[in-house]
Amino acid sequence: EAVLAVAEGTPTGKIVGRVIAPDGSPVENAELRAYKGNPLLSVNFAGTQPMLPSKAFSLADGTFELLGIPIGKDYVLVGTHEDFARTELPNLHVKRDGPDGEVELRLESGATISGTVVSAAGGGPIPEARVELYDTILTVQTKVEDRKPWKVVFTDPLGAFAFDHIST
Repeated sequence: EAVLAVAEGTPTGKIVGRVIAPDGSPVENAELRAYKGNPLLSVNFAGTQPMLPSKAFSLADGTFELLGIPIGKDYVLVGTHEDFARTELPNLHVKRDGPDGEVELRLESGATISGTVVSAAGGGPIPEARVELYDTILTVQTKVEDRKPWKVVFTDPLGAFAFDHIST
């Protein structure tokens, strides 16, 4: 009588690659995460599926290995670093015997959101006002009591504020 072997858990693979700046130089200490994209959408948005628990950080030469990724298609690699905008690389395939080739994630400089906080009565600037920026998709996925701002800044003496490195 034949004995069948049953694999426990889902087979996993990895995503390996390099993180670079817009000028092509390596980026150290970028955080790399992945999520399973939605193949029914023409564009994958972070938030269409939850992030996987695995994460990695790029080394001084920009290289990384993101381990424990379930085998499959349509993964999106997400890179974050305080000096750059959140950057995504879609349509990655993870196979049992390794990645579908090394990936290169070129971080983006991003955009700046700026403004001035003024008083409703008189229109004068409000210095030291707290201004919060939320990630809309993450906010939708999070319970109200667990929601936190993505970035927080305070206005200068003229009421001005700016958020740098924002994903477009």
